[in-house]
Amino acid sequence: MNTVIRVLAFFAMLAAARAGSYFMDAREAYDLGKFEEAKRIYEQGIEHGPVEANVLINHGNTCFRLGDLGHAALSYERALVALPSHPDANENLKFVRNRAGSRIGNPSWQEYLLSAVPRRVAPWLAMGAAWAGCVWGAIAFARRRTSGIIGAVVLFALGSAYAAGLIWLEARLTKAAIVVAAKAEARSEPADRATIAESLPAGSRVRVIGERGAWKFCDLPSGGRGWLPAETVERIFPASS
Repeated sequence: MNTVIRVLAFFAMLAAARAGSYFMDAREAYDLGKFEEAKRIYEQGIEHGPVEANVLINHGNTCFRLGDLGHAALSYERALVALPSHPDANENLKFVRNRAGSRIGNPSWQEYLLSAVPRRVAPWLAMGAAWAGCVWGAIAFARRRTSGIIGAVVLFALGSAYAAGLIWLEARLTKAAIVVAAKAEARSEPADRATIAESLPAGSRVRVIGERGAWKFCDLPSGGRGWLPAETVERIFPASS
């Protein structure tokens, strides 16, 4: 058993060292002004994930230096998924969107509240509250304390409701996408000659709700819906995540 643990630890350390090498090389290329090279190295490292928020921010900064505002916004969005309160990601995303004139819809209050806790921590918080309610309830029941039982039921209900909310949010986030092209025309039908429903600059945020061939059917920032060429948008959560 100890041998297996040592082998796993060795490979974990090897993977960490490899990732560290990727990002050090990328940072060096960035500092030398070799932004294309830095972008390529960052993306190679990101493919081997998992990736920290700071790495995604560095990738976004590199894209910005190259004038690729759409992919810069996408990387900052992904950084905020990993760490919602990250100040650099927030500020950089605002700056890029102001520069590009991006369009985004206003999040609902449910999305705002549920996104306040980092994605990796939130499920544990919900599960912990539910289990704490169960334990508290069992102790209160054994001691025949009505107030304790009521409090435990409330805590369990809150934890369960939070978990349900996270599932709902996850379903919405997996459909969220960013316009990565300099400009994308959303059309009323999946055809180049169809009427333009909305023009979207780089960094605009949409929600993919369907696909047909080379087109994606999306909820648009204006509140309407339209078809966007598939190559002009990229999901915040890649299909493999």
